[in-house]
Amino acid sequence: SYRVYMDLIDRLNALFSSISSGLPIESRAVDAITSRLMQAVRENPGSFIGFILGGEVYGSELAKSSINTAILSTLMAQDMKVPNHKVLQITTGALLHDVGMLKLPREILDSKDQLSEAESQRMKAHPLYTYKFICRELLLPEEVGLVALQHHERWDGEGYPRRLSGESIELGARIISV
Repeated sequence: SYRVYMDLIDRLNALFSSISSGLPIESRAVDAITSRLMQAVRENPGSFIGFILGGEVYGSELAKSSINTAILSTLMAQDMKVPNHKVLQITTGALLHDVGMLKLPREILDSKDQLSEAESQRMKAHPLYTYKFICRELLLPEEVGLVALQHHERWDGEGYPRRLSGESIELGARIISV
């Protein structure tokens, strides 16, 4: 299971590197990672929770975070008895939810100081970049894009980018934000 976990991180990291480099990405690459993750989590959920809690993996932070988010989102959606096709959409959205961060300048991402208002606004635009990438470049279903677009919305309406609240936020986005 640990080899599978590390392979998923490596595969997603390679995909993110290709995206950063402006190389074309096919949705099949994302589908393959999603399928492998869902199968592995279904077969041995406890091990994957342990890997997340162990926190022993260093480097590839965005890929690791995205894999961990996808694992937890998959487990929550399955536990909530969400239909399988929706679990697939949620898992895919969780894998890609922060891909828009790859469009931001390194100085914003790596800043140890408080961001300026302009930098903060750019950071808050990453869900929009992600949505466009998912729907326009990968041509994945809009449901996957909406899950990623809304992952920073909050139940009380204080999130972004659209200040949605309550049940107007997609269930998958609510799961990912947890």
